Amino acid sequence: MVEDLSKKGKLKNCIAVCYASGSMSGTPMNVCIALGLLTPFLSEDPWKNKVITFSQDPQLHPIQGDNLKSNVESIKRMSWEMNTDFQKVFDLILKVAVNWNLRDSNATPVIAVQKGVALVSGFSKNMLKLFMEEGRDLNPDGISNQC
Repeated sequence: MVEDLSKKGKLKNCIAVCYASGSMSGTPMNVCIALGLLTPFLSEDPWKNKVITFSQDPQLHPIQGDNLKSNVESIKRMSWEMNTDFQKVFDLILKVAVNWNLRDSNATPVIAVQKGVALVSGFSKNMLKLFMEEGRDLNPDGISNQC
């Protein structure tokens, strides 16, 4: 079934919202976990190996582990609440879609204030020279002053 769905490209652009609380048991819990693993397994970036938590403050949860048992435990340990704010789920999906899909990029988004990051745009010979020189301590102020 999984191979067939994968070949057909089914669920390649899908994300699951999972509610796997301790109050669930038996078939409902098993179905939630199964779909919570199947969907992100067949999805492509940015949804690959991620689910959204069923919560008032939904989060994009990466599925941890390298085997089925650890994947199941990862879903069981997710943060969950007895309700969810669906508007926040859609806001989260939109935020990810804007970061990944609309920019037409597979690179991991970073923020400019992250240590060791200098976000630059455009191209100039001087900018390329700055990046090619070894041993330079690059920071946003230094780069803008030298270009």
